[in-house]
Amino acid sequence: MFPRFKLFSIILTAYLAVYAGSSFALSCSSVNEYPNWTAKDWAGGIPNHAEAGDQMVYNGELYQANWYTNSEPGSDYSWSLLGSCDGTTSSSSSSSSSSSSSSSTSSSSSSSSSSSSSSSSSSSSSSSSSSSSSSSGSGQDNKITIQENQNGFCGVDGSIDSNNSGFTGSGFANTDNASGGGIEWTIEGDAGTYTLRWRFANGSGTNRSGILRVNGVLVSTEDFNGTGSWSSWETTSVTLNLESGFKMLRLQADQNSGLANVDYIEVTGPNASIVVCDISNGSSSSSSSSTSSSSSSSSSSSSSSSSSSSSSSSGSTTELAIQELASGFCSVDGTVDSNNSGYTGSGFANTENASGRAIVWAVNADFASSYELQLRFANGSGDSRSGDLYVNGSNAGSVDLAGTGSWSSWTTESKVVNLNSGNNTIELRATSGSGLANIDLLTVVGSDMKAGSCAGSSSSSSSSSSSSSSSSTSSSSSSGGDGKILSQNGNPAQNRYNSAKTKWASNKADIILSHQFDNGGWPKNQDYGSTGSGGSGDGEATFDNGATVTEAVYMAQIYQNTGNNKYRDSVRKAMDYILRAQYSSGGWPQFYPLRGGYSNHVTFNDNAMASTLTVLHNAYQQKAPFNSGIFNDSDRAKMKTAIDKGVEYILKSQWKQNGNLTVWCAQHGATDYKPKAARAYELESLSGSESVEIIGFLMTQPQTSEIENAVRAAINWFRSPDTILEDYVYDKSTSQKIVYKQGGRMWYRFYNLYTNEGFFSDRDGGTYYDIMDISEERREGYSWGGNYGEKIISYANSVGY
Repeated sequence: MFPRFKLFSIILTAYLAVYAGSSFALSCSSVNEYPNWTAKDWAGGIPNHAEAGDQMVYNGELYQANWYTNSEPGSDYSWSLLGSCDGTTSSSSSSSSSSSSSSSTSSSSSSSSSSSSSSSSSSSSSSSSSSSSSSSGSGQDNKITIQENQNGFCGVDGSIDSNNSGFTGSGFANTDNASGGGIEWTIEGDAGTYTLRWRFANGSGTNRSGILRVNGVLVSTEDFNGTGSWSSWETTSVTLNLESGFKMLRLQADQNSGLANVDYIEVTGPNASIVVCDISNGSSSSSSSSTSSSSSSSSSSSSSSSSSSSSSSSGSTTELAIQELASGFCSVDGTVDSNNSGYTGSGFANTENASGRAIVWAVNADFASSYELQLRFANGSGDSRSGDLYVNGSNAGSVDLAGTGSWSSWTTESKVVNLNSGNNTIELRATSGSGLANIDLLTVVGSDMKAGSCAGSSSSSSSSSSSSSSSSTSSSSSSGGDGKILSQNGNPAQNRYNSAKTKWASNKADIILSHQFDNGGWPKNQDYGSTGSGGSGDGEATFDNGATVTEAVYMAQIYQNTGNNKYRDSVRKAMDYILRAQYSSGGWPQFYPLRGGYSNHVTFNDNAMASTLTVLHNAYQQKAPFNSGIFNDSDRAKMKTAIDKGVEYILKSQWKQNGNLTVWCAQHGATDYKPKAARAYELESLSGSESVEIIGFLMTQPQTSEIENAVRAAINWFRSPDTILEDYVYDKSTSQKIVYKQGGRMWYRFYNLYTNEGFFSDRDGGTYYDIMDISEERREGYSWGGNYGEKIISYANSVGY
């Protein structure tokens, strides 16, 4: 098969696997396995990244790069999951991990087997599939007992097991070990007093409590304390007044261990009777297998992310769970992280440590009514990290997010609020100087609703300079007057920064440390296979190809992981080097100390300056891994000065055509800001490659009018038909490189400064407009085009630019 059809073939295979409901065994035999990279940088050396369309195998799954990436496959939006090499396919982007709340892991007492249908000899109920029912006399009260897998039993978010003795019926209901997992039954009866009694076993040492809802309304909280073992059974009961008619009963875990194992429910009440579960009664958990019945519905975003929210309906009641980076999740004044265990979805929302920082969601309700908001959170600090809830801009009360013991211990706090019919914005705003607790997800319970639209939603927090990094669709406004703060979800500059945290395995740390020069910098293109000897760094310490700044981020992460001060000191030494290397005009050279020639120019080439500024921005904002113990306020003040100077340089160097702002060259003069040539085949030009992450960095900053004008002009340049080569793609595996593909789009590496005409060059310094006119050596040894504009246009679309 011709190379240009390779991508289409893979996508078609995945499409057929998903939509035909079949399992296709994706051939992975000839695909590189991570970290055996597929592509080299333009300067040569060892393969150290993947380019758009490249495929790699990781943990038995086949991934495809959406654009240039050196991140671990599946760790961010630069990868799409095509399927498993054993035949399981997925159409989602591989940016998120599996939700632990829907795993098949059962409680600590049980195995992970599927539903058992065996009948126990100890059963005290009928061995048939019907529920047992007995009258308490000729009076109005009836007593009914509902066993698992019988009429009236609607499902369990977990499994039906029979591996612990002493149960009645065919087994017992065993929920998943997660907050929110539950069991549902349906009954009917007259209005009056009802007694609900559960037979349960709890072999753990902790209370596996749960909340009881009737037709979606929270009516009580029930304790299920330890019984000594998983084979020791006790009963607990509650008495309450219920209205007449149909009643959906849902017992739902309100802590992270799930419920106790439940043998049966016994209901006593006026004319109480069993109702068979069916779709019209809206049973949400009809599963009796080992998996949760919550359904996940995907909606694609511009960054190819899986933007799914799960919902389960109970009659007129809906449970809508909104994960970070999913539909209905609008923004966080901070980041979406995954460095603490126990979260569900792709991570958790982590606000900056300041009062007023907020998280915003959107919910579309069919009816104006009361709804319960459940916040799953972790708080490893010793203080309450509480917040105020705002619904459609009005204060709806406070939520106490008290300490949970550790950042990996999760619990749930609930609040009842009123929502309007239609779209609603829900904002949780920190009231303490430490910011909010880490928020795993928001679950909304009430009448029919779905994820809402984030368009126009904004955080009303007082943030003036923090970048919100996880909105799927919108930006949040800063009230500080310095410009709005954009979501960083999908920002290519921020994605590169995030990937640097785990660029190398942790066991490489000491080797990498040994390569750091005395001046604080590192050399480029190192595979770090053996111990280095350090040295002065003169003529070698560089920002080229991501050197120094990538190592600095990696070392900061190692310090956070280990607490070893030698890694902290390495980061401080690197930051001193970065700050010393900056020109007074605001730019950075390729090498420092300066070694002469074109490397003295301010270097955007290979994203050197954009990456440096993005690292400074995150360090100044105290974003992970610079969030603890490395820098002080004095250090951060120096970073802020450097960032401001860098922004000023970028704005001054943006090239104008006929008075209109466009993009940037790969190199500019340190003092005159003009485009400069580098090697013989790198002429003064507009860069279709490097300009992407320059824009990306600018979009990490508060969007002042000057920055916004620069960003919009540059993005419009990428969108212009004068810069896009329609129906063609750049395929480095072919001899002609630029190949026809219907619907494809390509941007040139270099454009004429005055005409926007894409061109090529060679070692003779000539300008060529047909790639076949340059030497084979340069044609094969350099990247002359790519889908550069796609990632910045996609990100720009997602934040309303």
